Amino acid sequence: MPDIITNPTLLNLQSLIRNTEARLNELQKTNQTLKEMVDALLENDPSYVELDKQSKKAQKEKSVAKQQILKTPSAKETVEKIKDNQFQIKDLKVALSDYLAQYVIESGSRQVEDSNGQLLDIIYTAKLVKRK
Repeated sequence: MPDIITNPTLLNLQSLIRNTEARLNELQKTNQTLKEMVDALLENDPSYVELDKQSKKAQKEKSVAKQQILKTPSAKETVEKIKDNQFQIKDLKVALSDYLAQYVIESGSRQVEDSNGQLLDIIYTAKLVKRK
């Protein structure tokens, strides 16, 4: 457990974090309940149910057609290129994040100039994750 915090500013900030997280959780639960109510309304409407069945049938047919097309050699090659590019993009984003963090530490600046001379701000996004 973390050390006891006595700094009034940190205590206030901690309280704000707890209250905001509690409100966020409360709104998410309420939203889930409301969504379930809407789903129940839809499931009890005969015309919606029929249209939903038709839509699902059309979606299955579309999926079968898509799979047939994706089995062609040119499609397979293109899909593999996409997957490879997505993997490289993910790796580059992680590397860039690490480089930016190191740049901020080394330079003390939260701005960097791109290759076109445009100033870019370095920002961070924080979120809460439960400990395992």
